[in-house]
Amino acid sequence: MCCYRRNRRNPDHKIRGAQELWRWRVESGEGCDDGNTLNGDGCNALCQIEANYKCPTAGQPCINMAVCGNGILTSNEACDDGNTVSGDGCSGDCKTIEPAGSVACPGSHAPRNVATG
Repeated sequence: MCCYRRNRRNPDHKIRGAQELWRWRVESGEGCDDGNTLNGDGCNALCQIEANYKCPTAGQPCINMAVCGNGILTSNEACDDGNTVSGDGCSGDCKTIEPAGSVACPGSHAPRNVATG
């Protein structure tokens, strides 16, 4: 429950309406701090970043990177060539590497089409 307990009050202790302002911070041993102890939102209850997420700003929601067609290979994808078009080496749903005429690009898990480069 580190994410919830380690949040600190804003140093100036201002009050807006009935809510105090909070300053979220990532502390030693934490990979993220989204201000809650929920699992499944990118930053788990132990303040570690969950698979397929990025958490760039403390106190803000994490970003789900598992989006087919964004060019970023995540654990739920077999390939991601930067689009959702089938027939170019990676299926439109990023679940299947298409066999005909495709090879993996050097240094990447995303296939490219041999015929078109």
